[in-house]
Amino acid sequence: MKKILHVSCSPRGASAESYRLAQKIIGFLSRQYPTATVINRVIGAGSLSHIDENYAVSQASSADLFRGGSMAQSEVLIQELESSDFVVIGTPMHNLTVPSVLKAWVDHVVRARRTFNTTPAGKVGLLRDRPVFVAIASGGRFS
Repeated sequence: MKKILHVSCSPRGASAESYRLAQKIIGFLSRQYPTATVINRVIGAGSLSHIDENYAVSQASSADLFRGGSMAQSEVLIQELESSDFVVIGTPMHNLTVPSVLKAWVDHVVRARRTFNTTPAGKVGLLRDRPVFVAIASGGRFS
């Protein structure tokens, strides 16, 4: 069975344009794979903390120490990503860039010795490839 990870980044939730656009992508994927399940990871409402000291200490050591705090949250997010066959990120634009919650999610899932290794030839990803769709919405007047 296919799994679709939906990362929703807007503080406006289901009323956001980026959420609605992401739902269209999810609908398309669901029609292609009718038995697919959706993992909803809502981060736009401030539910995702930034990385903390435990995470930083773990990344500075030669071993991947699991000490709780944001490392526990990081592991949950990585497991969601690992189990997914598709990733759909719905995000608004804030001040001409993505919101900080999306950067916090990236900080959690891009982790040395867990999702990538550093080698003499450079960084090598440890996760399998999968399609990633990014639904971006921006509003306001730009004239």
